[in-house]
Amino acid sequence: MLDETGDIEKSQGWTALVLDTNGNGVRDEYTEPGKPMDPTKDMRIGATFYAVMPSPTDGSVWGTLRGNPGAVVRIDPTRNPHKSLAEMYNVPLPGFGPRGGDIDKQGRVWVSLASGHMACFDRRLCKGHSTARRRPAITARGLGVPPVSGPGFKGIGENSAEASYYSWVDQHNTFGLGDDIRCRPPT
Repeated sequence: MLDETGDIEKSQGWTALVLDTNGNGVRDEYTEPGKPMDPTKDMRIGATFYAVMPSPTDGSVWGTLRGNPGAVVRIDPTRNPHKSLAEMYNVPLPGFGPRGGDIDKQGRVWVSLASGHMACFDRRLCKGHSTARRRPAITARGLGVPPVSGPGFKGIGENSAEASYYSWVDQHNTFGLGDDIRCRPPT
């Protein structure tokens, strides 16, 4: 297709991660990363996914954005990837530093955090969608951040000295332990 059209985006299905910062529900012209926000435009985030997780429930693609606190991002490329809007959900404290992640058959995203937590995000529990202006909630209802099992450090609250680098979900009972077995169930 690249030879025929010369169009790199069309040939590889690439799309930018664009947040609906003007709140009109469609992808418009957008500002580039590092530029000031323009209230009449959307905003492109320049980060790239660390972990990539295709959802078995709706065809969306989720990814982790490393950082402090870091985030999980959802984009739905199933209609027209070049018109898709991204949803970004920041990791709430005490969690930080998303690393590897995976998704279960119900569409819940499981993410290993550098803070020694295992985050579980269920978008179905959030109302509305995320924009850079009003990020709903990765809230206690949508995202749980229980510590990973193991001893913690004194004096810094509930935590774990354990920190998994990556997490995988066994969607298909490969190991005979059941569907959707993951590192740690939510508490």
